[in-house]
Amino acid sequence: MAAIRKHNVQLFEEKDQLGGQVNLLAKVPIRAEFADLTRWQASQIEKLGVKIHLRTHIEMDAIKALNPDAVIVATGSTPQRTGFTEALPLRAEMPGVEQSNVFSVWDILEDKADVKGKNVLIIDNNAAHEAYATADYVADGGGKVQVVTRLYHPGMDLAPVHDIILYYRRLLEKGVTFISTHLVKEIKGNKATIYNVYAPTQERTLENIDIFVLAMGKDPNDALYKELKGKVPELYRIGDCVAPRRTQYAIWDGHMIGRKI
Repeated sequence: MAAIRKHNVQLFEEKDQLGGQVNLLAKVPIRAEFADLTRWQASQIEKLGVKIHLRTHIEMDAIKALNPDAVIVATGSTPQRTGFTEALPLRAEMPGVEQSNVFSVWDILEDKADVKGKNVLIIDNNAAHEAYATADYVADGGGKVQVVTRLYHPGMDLAPVHDIILYYRRLLEKGVTFISTHLVKEIKGNKATIYNVYAPTQERTLENIDIFVLAMGKDPNDALYKELKGKVPELYRIGDCVAPRRTQYAIWDGHMIGRKI
């Protein structure tokens, strides 16, 4: 949008391709069509003459040296790795998350863990796409998957848009099992102690877990935005850098800022 309005636009991307989190989501067969979004947008900005810098990590001093009239920070978010859940607001960290067999959903989608033939427990805190797309990906990769969630039923946030029907069919056919209304008390070795949120004294242990996967939401990467405050003429932030949300909100943010500057 900024290029359409005849601004001279440069885009700095730390990875070797554009797309960010969309590229991870598109690795899941049921979400492969999301790759069309980034392919189309990358094609359009090239046609519009946007100068793209891939594999480029840029910091405050380098940005100031470019002497820009406006800076838009779209540094996204990263998975929350502490195991914090709103259901236990006084517990800052889940015991055991520091273990080497505990991964984030991004780690799994980036193939940082070999899931083939492994028992995988996905700890779901937000009942949205990340946990269930990851479960699908792991099951396709030969892993045996359980999902434990504190909510009434798995994937509650997927119900309004009916995605829950597609996920349930796929996951149940692949042998994925669900444990609802349960919280993880701790991870220890290859075990997880869980309890019912409505009857905390009812504890039980899940054993022989090879890999634990945290699907606990994301934290905004807003450090660069805060550094740049007061250092450039105009400064904006968009997408997950503001607050982790779905793709359409990041697109909306970008469109509106592109029209504003």
